[in-house]
Amino acid sequence: MKVVFYASDKPREIMLAKSFESGIRLHGDSFELRRTADYGEDRKYEGPSPDTDVAIFFGVKGRSAEILKEHRALGKHTVYLDKGYTRQKGEGGHTLYTRLAVDAATPLEYFQRERHKPDRFERLEMNILERKKSAVDGHILFCGSSQKYHDFNALGDATEYAEKALFKLRKASNRQIVYRPKPSATDVKPLPNYMFSNGSQDILDALRGCHALVTHGSSVAVTALLMGIPVVVLGESVMSPVAESDITKVDNPAWASAEKRYQWACDFAYCQWTQEEMRNGEAWFHARRVMS
Repeated sequence: MKVVFYASDKPREIMLAKSFESGIRLHGDSFELRRTADYGEDRKYEGPSPDTDVAIFFGVKGRSAEILKEHRALGKHTVYLDKGYTRQKGEGGHTLYTRLAVDAATPLEYFQRERHKPDRFERLEMNILERKKSAVDGHILFCGSSQKYHDFNALGDATEYAEKALFKLRKASNRQIVYRPKPSATDVKPLPNYMFSNGSQDILDALRGCHALVTHGSSVAVTALLMGIPVVVLGESVMSPVAESDITKVDNPAWASAEKRYQWACDFAYCQWTQEEMRNGEAWFHARRVMS
C-alpha cells in the first residue's frame, strides 16, 4: 500500500508525518511525504497521483478539502488528522492525542460499529458526570468555529453563521445566551444582545453553570458532555450519537443514558492516538482495519 502524507512546513505536521512513517513502514507499507503550498508557493498540490492508495493530511486549512474530495472521488482512501478530542499537552507543543478519521473528516460513520473496550478511555483518567441539576436554569453557550473550518465544510462566513444560529437560539429560548467564537480568531467582535466570551476566558469558566452547549462541530462539546452538560451539535460529529441535533430543542435537549454515554466514551477514545502509538504502528493498524 502506498501512503502519501501531505504536510505544510509547520513543525507539528512534520512531527506527525515522521511518527506515522515509522508505524506505516512497520506494517510493510510504503510512505512518501509531500509538501503542500500552504507555506511555500513554489510547492503546489498537483492532485492525486495514480500510485497513491491512501492520502493523509492535517486539519481543515489550505488544500485539505481538495485532498479529501479528489482522492475520495477516485476511490482512494484518506486519513484526516487534527488535534485530539481531549486536549492534554503532548510532544512538540501539540496535543497528547491526535484524532484520526478514515475517508471523512469525522469517524461518525464507523466508530461505533463495534463496542470498544474501556481501556483507552480509562487511560484518560476522565470522569463522565451526570447532568448538572444546578444548571437547569443556566445559560446557553454557543461555540463558534474558525473561518477555515467553515470554508472546509462549505458553511459560509463564520460570523454570519453564528448570527443565524444565535437568532434561532433566541427564538427557541429565553435563557441568557453566550457567544464564544473560536478563541484563536483575531477579527471577531461581540454581537448585540448576546453575552460575549473571548479567548481570554478559560473554557471551563465559560461552561460553569451552563445549561447546554451549542456548536456545529467544536471538540469542546466532548468536554461539555463529560462534565454533565447537554450538547446540541448542528453538523456531523463524533458527538452526534449522544447529542441533540435540533437547535429548537435547546431548552430540553436529549440526554443519553449513562450506559450509552460510557460506551460512546470508550468508542471515541479509539479515534485519537499518541505520537508513540503512531510510531509503533498501533494507530496505522486501526486505520487499516477501518479501510479493509
